[in-house]
Amino acid sequence: MGDKLLIEPNQNFIVERFKSSNAIGITSLFKSIYGDNYPIDLYYHPNKIVKANKNKTIYSVVAITEKSNVIGHGGLFKTFSDNKRLFELGQLLIHNSYRGNMIAHYISSFIKDNYFKTLSFDGIFSEATTNHVASQKLSYNMGLTETAVEIDLIPESIYKDMEESKVRMSCLFQFLLKKDYLHNIYIHQRAKEIVEFTINRLKLKREIIYPVDIRDSIGKSKIKGLFLDKISLMRFNVIHTGIDIEESINKILFEGEQRGINVQQFIVNISEESVIKTFN
Repeated sequence: MGDKLLIEPNQNFIVERFKSSNAIGITSLFKSIYGDNYPIDLYYHPNKIVKANKNKTIYSVVAITEKSNVIGHGGLFKTFSDNKRLFELGQLLIHNSYRGNMIAHYISSFIKDNYFKTLSFDGIFSEATTNHVASQKLSYNMGLTETAVEIDLIPESIYKDMEESKVRMSCLFQFLLKKDYLHNIYIHQRAKEIVEFTINRLKLKREIIYPVDIRDSIGKSKIKGLFLDKISLMRFNVIHTGIDIEESINKILFEGEQRGINVQQFIVNISEESVIKTFN
């Protein structure tokens, strides 16, 4: 358990869009589940939650009792991706005293009914831990398709107070495409099987090219990302593969090694031919 959050049980509740008055309750809920272990610092700061919802980088949905206690949270949020039209579905958690009341289902249904149809986006994805089958089913019922497993993504430390796991947890990557268009992608031969599987699974409109003669890179590489030290994970977007790609990636890898990072993720832009040098 995290910090104790005593809420009177068996209250009536509703599910609704985020209001500024919910922010302190959301922070208390995260602390009650994760203690200080949740990797995204924003949820420990009510003012940041308010600002993120106001700026529409997060669309929080809450379950709130008749006495204004926040007992559930979930939402859509802008991701680590450089694509600002890609949202992640998640951060779904329910107060221990109210589990078994289908609150996760109600929150998920609210998100689907109120945001899937009205928000302008290209795609939505989720990363449910492999031991949370209910979360995987919720994403599936919302129309997301399983495309990959991220091995050992979440460390045991995030669950140390919850008796959930004694080893790093893997995550099921699920994806929903709303808008697609035909264009070329450039793939290294050794990624052929994985990429073709994903394209066929999602029925994407793509022309796959396996370059033999690779064009010279142009300009400097453009890479954005972050280190999530609490879960020993780094995620970086290779937006453009430039002439300094090897040097740039090695610099990031070196910093990750100094930080003791266990899981290294690079998201590459496969719509430019020079990306093959990133694979190399």
